Amino acid sequence: YQLSFDARARNLVTAAPPVIVVMDANAQNARLAQSDPLPQGAGDWRKFSFSFVTAETTRAVMITLERQACTMNICPIFGQTWLDNIIFQ
Repeated sequence: YQLSFDARARNLVTAAPPVIVVMDANAQNARLAQSDPLPQGAGDWRKFSFSFVTAETTRAVMITLERQACTMNICPIFGQTWLDNIIFQ
């Protein structure tokens, strides 16, 4: 399968940027794939796309917005992120 989308940020500041994650809905913590980190700061729309493979037992997937692991004890995030043109095929 392939997931593609556009992302844009405004004043996004963080040490652990957000990513889009695809997980097997039937298997606990079964991460199938994730996007590159979403843009920080401010800028124009940027296209993202990634492929993933499911197991024969996969009946559904969950698409989530998460943050990458942060190496600091306190890891704030400020700003805004937009997603658009989400296509799952």
